[in-house]
Amino acid sequence: MKTRELLACDTRVLESKVQVLKTKELRRHIDHIAADVGATDTDALLGQILEAVLGLGDEGQDEAEAIVRSLEGHIEVTDENKDLVLRLIVIALAYLRQLMARQIQESRRARRDAHRHRHQDGHQCGDPHCQEHGDEPKARARPEPSLLAPVALGTPD
Repeated sequence: MKTRELLACDTRVLESKVQVLKTKELRRHIDHIAADVGATDTDALLGQILEAVLGLGDEGQDEAEAIVRSLEGHIEVTDENKDLVLRLIVIALAYLRQLMARQIQESRRARRDAHRHRHQDGHQCGDPHCQEHGDEPKARARPEPSLLAPVALGTPD
């Protein structure tokens, strides 16, 4: 998708178009739009957007306006480019969301893998079939029925 398509689409469909884009594509669009609004350091701009979002409180203020105001040190926001800046914020938030989701996933994977020891043959101690460390799955604690035990079927009243 071209950046101009994102800038020209109706605002009601912008979010759905942005959600299907990959991280690399989002970053490319952010770089193009940031250059159009006069931002020289895209990473600093993204950091400012993230700080603004994390700093939002429950004061009842308009979140979009608060984020736009926080960007004034990086770009000049005018009435003519406000729509462009808002679209930049939407795309940047989708980008940051994807980066954070990826970081969380990698962190979880690293934590999970740190607790597992790999054997020389390649399987891990977390493997349910590992007999070397006694990690066999425990059978459910269920008494086996005895053929000699009486069966209680209930008594008629």
